[in-house]
Amino acid sequence: MQIDRIFTVLDKPKHEQAALARTRELIAHRGPAKPRRPDQVAAFCWQPLAEAAKTVGAADAKALKRNLIDERKHWLAEMLAEQGADNLASKTIWTPQIADWISSNLTPDRFDLVVKSIHRHPHLEPSETDWELLNGCPVPLLLTANPPVKRRRNVLAAIDLQKLDRKHQALNFQVLDAAATLARLTDSELHVACAVEYSQVLRDLDVIDPDTLQRRLKKDSAPLLASLCAPYEVATEHRHFPLGKAGMALNQTAKTIKAGTIVMGSFPHPGKALFGVGNTASRIIRKANCDVLIVPT
Repeated sequence: MQIDRIFTVLDKPKHEQAALARTRELIAHRGPAKPRRPDQVAAFCWQPLAEAAKTVGAADAKALKRNLIDERKHWLAEMLAEQGADNLASKTIWTPQIADWISSNLTPDRFDLVVKSIHRHPHLEPSETDWELLNGCPVPLLLTANPPVKRRRNVLAAIDLQKLDRKHQALNFQVLDAAATLARLTDSELHVACAVEYSQVLRDLDVIDPDTLQRRLKKDSAPLLASLCAPYEVATEHRHFPLGKAGMALNQTAKTIKAGTIVMGSFPHPGKALFGVGNTASRIIRKANCDVLIVPT
């Protein structure tokens, strides 16, 4: 993975622009070298009445749309100038479906990373837009907290050593590569974690012992983990096997090692955005107190 060109999704004007702040941090770390194309920030806007020509009249709907776009463009230019970020390419996009627009218009040959803020709540799933991006963003997606949390060092790559099929192992390589890139860029240390999940019911019945399960996974996966980590020189003490549900275990590891970003892979789950069905990605994101970088298959 490389991070030469970033596409930043701005929040509405009433919010603090955490995604923009994170993008500027990454650009500063990247240094003065110019990317092959300029980084870009985008302000999205939409108003149903501006598309309801039959309700408000065609002329009024057209005028409303033009005024709203002009207002957002003016705010965007003014905000970027105030923050000293007016060197970034910017655009205002009229659409009710941010995730669909991103999925249709951004490709890996044009952008390396999408940065978007996320408004977390410990008891709620990610928003529908975030869910759709998790399932359809064609390039790696960095979700950063808004309001931002105190930035911490270290990058934690979350991998799966219990599923040995080619698809999951290919994703492990992609996750490690992305995490290593981010760690090098931000001068951070790279850590790797594989959550050891188990059934609490079986533990209570003394059918399984989590510690034994953890030792067995460490032993059985040692050759695979060594081959995964070899290109990135991950220190042995930076390889973790936390016990428990993936969301809680990985986030606790991130907190312990003071990680600023968790990097994880995600397979598409069509339709789940509509029903709020959770998966590992959702649980990690909901509980994370740091940024989360999602690497798509």
